[in-house]
Amino acid sequence: MSALLNLTAPPVLLLFLPAALVGNYTLPVPPASEVAAFSLDGAPLPTWVLNGTLYVLQGGEPAVAVYVPRFFNSSGVYSVTVEGPFVAQAPPGVMVIEARPQPARVAVNKTGLYLYFDTGATIVYQAFTIQPTPTASPPQTTQTTTISPPPATTSTPPHATTTTTPSTTTTPSPTSTATPTPTAPVEWLLAIVLVIVVVVIVAIVRSRKRWRF
Repeated sequence: MSALLNLTAPPVLLLFLPAALVGNYTLPVPPASEVAAFSLDGAPLPTWVLNGTLYVLQGGEPAVAVYVPRFFNSSGVYSVTVEGPFVAQAPPGVMVIEARPQPARVAVNKTGLYLYFDTGATIVYQAFTIQPTPTASPPQTTQTTTISPPPATTSTPPHATTTTTPSTTTTPSPTSTATPTPTAPVEWLLAIVLVIVVVVIVAIVRSRKRWRF
């Protein structure tokens, strides 16, 4: 059985169990949580913990057991003691303050810091955050443009122009009254015509008498 201690908050211990029908293993650290076991394909396996011993019904296959080990926390500083050989992994953002005894090997990659212990060890660690100092930017000269307000303009109302419309007085034209022209009565006309006829007849008669003598 090999063990991997993940230095998180809280820590997590993974136990890689060899193939067995029913495995029984001494826990390197008393569990602070329930212990769960899984087959390599992720199927859960029946698991029991009795008197510090882990029993797993593996069915002849390798398995993985996971639990939170007993740990101490003092203001964000964690301490874990593991019995037997194990590997401690400090992921990015975790700083190992102390390891007793010194690890047999140390490896670093993008997934974190790995400490290999051949015997039991106690590890003290804490989480940290790197805050880069902001780069001081050169002072920027801000050009302030002052815009003077426009001069006050006194609006003088335009002189009222009175348009004198010439009044047109219409003088009524005298109504021309048609004065009837005195017309000679019809009787007068007839009388005149008769007189003319008589005169003509008399003239004709006289002329005939002259021709006879």
